[in-house]
Amino acid sequence: MKSFYGGISGFFSKITKEEKNNLYIMAISLILLCVFLFFICIPQQKLFSSKINEVHKTEKQIAEIMLIAQGKDLAQAVKALNINLIEFSGKLPAEEEAIIYRLSDSAKKLRLNVMNITPGEKVLVAHKASGFDIEERPLTMTLVGDFRALGEYINELEQGEPTLVKIKKVEVKNKGEYKALLDIKLELSAYMATERK
Repeated sequence: MKSFYGGISGFFSKITKEEKNNLYIMAISLILLCVFLFFICIPQQKLFSSKINEVHKTEKQIAEIMLIAQGKDLAQAVKALNINLIEFSGKLPAEEEAIIYRLSDSAKKLRLNVMNITPGEKVLVAHKASGFDIEERPLTMTLVGDFRALGEYINELEQGEPTLVKIKKVEVKNKGEYKALLDIKLELSAYMATERK
């Protein structure tokens, strides 16, 4: 190790003052280059990469918005989405009584006699969906009516009218001597939306 330092000091004693100055300038330049790389270039590269990622995310969001807009003007697309949201939320009442009223009223209009509606325990389906909690409420409906009215009623329910429901089970039995009327038991799941506060 002594010979190494001795060799270096011997080397420095043999070079001229001008060569020493050049070596100092080169060493300082090398140190400045390292400082530039570690404190300016590398952080700038990381910042550039994060900005590129942000641009890609923004482009993806724009593509999703354009997909939703379906080639329409963005303002028109947002207006249509708001109308759909209002229409959809109208099919999801906040109160159980509203569901029962809508279902029984719709059945009566089709000449189905509502004998009984029994609600089950509600279950939280979606939490904070567009500012609402979506709950599923099982219902069992007992009806009396003819086959045609039952078909029309089931068709309405499947189309989301008068409220959003899922039909789980339908039981039908003949009623009386004439067998024109049916005893009907429907098992449904109705959906409610309560605004999240």
